[in-house]
Amino acid sequence: MSTSSWEIDVPMVIPCGVRQLRPWTANDRRHWRVKAEWTATIRRAVALRARNLHLTPQEHITVGLHYAPGDNHRRDASNLMTSQKPAVDGLVDARLVPDDTARWVTELMPVLHPGKRPRRLWLVITAAAGQPDTPVLPPSAAVSATERRS
Repeated sequence: MSTSSWEIDVPMVIPCGVRQLRPWTANDRRHWRVKAEWTATIRRAVALRARNLHLTPQEHITVGLHYAPGDNHRRDASNLMTSQKPAVDGLVDARLVPDDTARWVTELMPVLHPGKRPRRLWLVITAAAGQPDTPVLPPSAAVSATERRS
């Protein structure tokens, strides 16, 4: 089975320092409207970038967020999940997969790349050719508990 892999840059939305931005993390406490703007910015940018790559719909993808902060300071990788969620939603908006549930998407823990290098936040998307390892009924075949009883 062959795999395909793509990288998509994710916008950093929080100002820090002079003309610099950093990723949105779980430690950021802001008004709901500000967070909604950040979510929309990330989601729209990732959807647009995925469309520009002309990616075709996939049966299943594995997605991981990567961050190169440009320094060696200590960071908690799980705090980046706040940026990863709207980025994955952007892939759904681009119709790479129909939904971001486990049937269609496996999300990996974010990965930090410390060191003196250019700052960057990006998604690595991997799709395996063929069907996922675990068979899953299509959404149209799902039956609710009340329908089964009738």
